[in-house]
Amino acid sequence: MTSVFFFENLSGPAALFVLLPALLGEAGQGCQVCWYADASPSGSWLGNLVCRLRSVRLERARFRMIDIRDDEGNLWRLRITYRDLALIQQAVLGRPDVQELFKAWCDKEDYFTVFLKKSISRFDQVQSALPGRALYLVHVLRWLCRQDGLESSTKYCWLNRRAWSEEIADYARGWGVALRWVDWKRTPLKEAVKELLGAELVSRLTFLPAAISYRRKQIANPSPSVSPKVMVEYYGQWNIEEPHKYSDFFFIQQSSLSPRDVVFTFNFMQDLLDKDKAAMLDKYGMQGVALHPKAVSKDSPDVEVFLPHWWVKGQRPGTRVLASIADRRLRRWAADRGNQFADRASYWAELFKRYGTRIYVTWYKYSAEHCIIADVLRRLGGVTAIYQKAFDEFPTPETTIGADIVFGCWQKGASIEREALSRIPYYVVTGYLGDHRFALLKNEAAKLRQSLTQAGARRIIAFTDENFLKDERWHTGPETAYRGYRFFLEKVLTDSQFGLIIKPKAPQTLAKRFAPMRELFNKARNTGRCIIISEGVLQSHFPPALAALAADIAVHNHFYAMTAAVEMALTGTPTLLVDTEGWRASELNQTLGVGRVIFQDHESLWQACLDFWAGKRKDVGNWGGVLREIDPFRDGKAAARMGDYLQWILDDLKKGLSREDAMAAAADRYRGIWGEDKVISCR
Repeated sequence: MTSVFFFENLSGPAALFVLLPALLGEAGQGCQVCWYADASPSGSWLGNLVCRLRSVRLERARFRMIDIRDDEGNLWRLRITYRDLALIQQAVLGRPDVQELFKAWCDKEDYFTVFLKKSISRFDQVQSALPGRALYLVHVLRWLCRQDGLESSTKYCWLNRRAWSEEIADYARGWGVALRWVDWKRTPLKEAVKELLGAELVSRLTFLPAAISYRRKQIANPSPSVSPKVMVEYYGQWNIEEPHKYSDFFFIQQSSLSPRDVVFTFNFMQDLLDKDKAAMLDKYGMQGVALHPKAVSKDSPDVEVFLPHWWVKGQRPGTRVLASIADRRLRRWAADRGNQFADRASYWAELFKRYGTRIYVTWYKYSAEHCIIADVLRRLGGVTAIYQKAFDEFPTPETTIGADIVFGCWQKGASIEREALSRIPYYVVTGYLGDHRFALLKNEAAKLRQSLTQAGARRIIAFTDENFLKDERWHTGPETAYRGYRFFLEKVLTDSQFGLIIKPKAPQTLAKRFAPMRELFNKARNTGRCIIISEGVLQSHFPPALAALAADIAVHNHFYAMTAAVEMALTGTPTLLVDTEGWRASELNQTLGVGRVIFQDHESLWQACLDFWAGKRKDVGNWGGVLREIDPFRDGKAAARMGDYLQWILDDLKKGLSREDAMAAAADRYRGIWGEDKVISCR
């Protein structure tokens, strides 16, 4: 019987103390090849030496994520994210020792439970400690064997040790792969210090040198605020006085929520809190605070910087419970999560008390940090709200939410959150939160279109993309994006009546990401019929709606990540999707229709566009009733609904009502205005 070996990371010790014994053992008797995803120089050298002793090929595994697909054609990376990770989570939660831990450690009414559940199962291609990458590598090995004609061989896979090894091994066994675990791992000094002192303490200690260098000790710790405030995270979208652009202030711009009740936090080193931003905040009576001294520019010496006490005062939950856990790895995992929760809770409690925060607003749900924030504010009598920024069609542990309120675009979002094990007492249906920009962008869109028509364009497409990583093993990679760009840029050069508006997700990195195509970009732009919307710091300041409103047809180069496409379709512009990833699992394949909205390649999409322009087809890009399901309002008032809702809660908190009464009153008021089905409980 032949066999194959696969190593996630072949280090020198792994080559000597894992690979060599395996080759000398029973499993190595028929070994044909040993692949590895990554290897250290010593691991590669020693591995070659060891494999030569048994005449075994040692090769670096060459694979691309875009090629690793299941039998239905779905990318395994997507299937794992949207289905298989939930299986691991269910298996873990079904363990008797885990159930006992949750029963003894968690209060059903707090968000610590959601924090733990969310921490179980995540997929990050780069972080090798997470279970999602382990599942993915199982299918990488299967694909390698299929490519090499070794499908019937016995498959052995050595992965770096991570949490839930038994559950991951059971999963692999179901796919014919025998997992083994490698504990030979070099821990970087920085990580070793974090493990010794605790990540939160190390983080706080790093504040001190920066604080001293900026000499802001006198203003770093202002007197606690008395009046209840709404705290909002700044994520790089300023544009306070330009509501037609992306802005982290969007719901304040559109609603009755008073700017004087708002505190904005700044924590981006790429987009600093400078004197201009400070002046603008002061103009509207808003308060700004940097959460790190390095998030403030040197020309703003009077800006407040929040510096937490350097010692960590978090009270670790359930120490006695941990001592009773027999499984050492479960005990370690639980202790790490408990310490993280307690330490970060100490930080947030100090921040909220300092600034009188009673409502916290963010869109970032992808880490478990918001669960800590929600639990802290619950204990302080406050409320945590998360608003929907990305369109989600499927539940996944990565998007699980633990918060008091979620502002989402559609009713189906509530059922998706339930399936994701979210805890949301109030899921508030607002409609699409960027729809107020559509009317505001019409003049800007008309100017864009006029510029293209003056250059001879008579048929115009708006084209949007997603970002990518260069390493195609862990991401779809550049070639998928290149294909779409190359296709439409060449059309600009060969069709004198074709105009193209490009709205990249990350305009500042566009030139670097597409360096091999620089000449093609320049030629297309020189025609005057290709415009790139490039304004933005971290991401584009202009939404996809601008490009769509200026075009005849909008095209998004992805199907599974389709937030930009949803926005463009809501503007009323016929919108098409290129299913470059082969996302067969989506119900929208049937609802929207392959060949009408969804296309498998750019050539068939282009032909449909030609038929549309020629008047031969009217159904191209028609989303039908899907748009009414995604946004049941479609009135341009979604942001106003969100801001007004927050204002109602804040007003009641100022009157002395409890958080529970304030939230219940706001929900009743909203239902009375917009309908009983617009506020849903997800518990």
